[in-house]
Amino acid sequence: MQQVVKYISVTVRKIPSWVLPVAGLYVVIFTVFMIRLDPDFGWHLQSGRAILHHGIPTRDIFTFTAANFPWINHEWLSDVLILGLYSVGGFNAVAAGFALIWTAALALATKFMRWPVLAVGVAAMLDTITARPAAWTALFFAVVLVAVRRKVYWPLLPLFALWANLHGGFVIGLLVIAAWAVRNRNYRWVLVGCILATFMNPYGPHLYVEIWRTLTDSQLRNNVVEWKPLAVGALSGLYIVSYLAAGATAGWRRDFILPSLMLISALSSMRQFPLFVVASLGLVEGAYLRMEVFLAAKSGWRSYLLPLCAVALVVVPVSKVVLHPDNQAPTAAVSALSANPCSGNLYNDYDFGGYLIWKMPQTKIYIDGRMPSWMLGGVSYMENWKRDLTDGQFRRKDFAEYNIRCVMVRPSRGQIIRELYAQGWFVAAADTQAILLRQPD
Repeated sequence: MQQVVKYISVTVRKIPSWVLPVAGLYVVIFTVFMIRLDPDFGWHLQSGRAILHHGIPTRDIFTFTAANFPWINHEWLSDVLILGLYSVGGFNAVAAGFALIWTAALALATKFMRWPVLAVGVAAMLDTITARPAAWTALFFAVVLVAVRRKVYWPLLPLFALWANLHGGFVIGLLVIAAWAVRNRNYRWVLVGCILATFMNPYGPHLYVEIWRTLTDSQLRNNVVEWKPLAVGALSGLYIVSYLAAGATAGWRRDFILPSLMLISALSSMRQFPLFVVASLGLVEGAYLRMEVFLAAKSGWRSYLLPLCAVALVVVPVSKVVLHPDNQAPTAAVSALSANPCSGNLYNDYDFGGYLIWKMPQTKIYIDGRMPSWMLGGVSYMENWKRDLTDGQFRRKDFAEYNIRCVMVRPSRGQIIRELYAQGWFVAAADTQAILLRQPD
């Protein structure tokens, strides 16, 4: 028995110090991703299936409202990879794959990968990340930061060629290189090369059309939750304070410029908060190492105090997800509609679009998560969808034009539910997530 214990002890000591913190980080992210469903997952999956069987579509294929819209899918390669993972192991395989990407991004953002630092970072951002293609931007953003610090140049070209086919967030990587090119001539040609590399995609320069459309949409922050300003909570606030403390103790060096700009961006739009964490985690780690020395926390009981506090910190957001996944999946309404298909078209809530595309791929829908900035002929699909919720006269005209005879919305959409009910529509299915109304035949 003593020999077994000794063997295990020796084996554990041989494990690199970074393995256990990174493994713990991965378990935390995977647990959350396995439970929480991203609203857009369904259309990513079905997009990957359509690309695999029919090639990259040039027009929208999921809705009856935007059938003629020139769809530029800047995440097409991500969609194919999502399909591959899903084919191997279902949604859990997708969650495992994207958890690995996020773990790699956060691990690259630090140098020593101390668990308390990783825990503070991941706890702060767990409310804003899911298993979705944006993970690629977090990973490649971290790679770019490492590359510019180590003065690695030309490997960035194939990186951007790949990035441009996985997620439109490659633009932020170009901005980082552009900032370095201002003071380092070597990066000027690298910047040119990286920009040209992004044109290696199925859409060529037209890829930037979709990115420009999104970046210039002044109404996006009013329409989509993830684009709204960050609601600073206890955990995100703790991380921001940790970053500010890092700056105060180390002095506001040049290294703090980019993270500070990312913090401003994150406060403006919560979808940028994870990128702020990636940009600043190494600086927070520096402050943590200084605190370790100050508290003499490298040995004795103090060496366990901070990691245990970090574990407790992570338990809070994970428990919240476990107890309240908040997936907003209209399962009962979808089951009812599958059993008894609509005699016309379906008007659906914006957040239901991805799930409907996944579970009812043969049914065209009104709107989904790709469309908040889509306009054709001066018509905004999102604004039309919003008007249908509150403007009865516009709704009658819109429903007649598209032959809409079924409506699936959240129970909180009281006005449209009451007005349709008063007009003779009846409730075909209802639960806490969705209400399905039908127009009498």
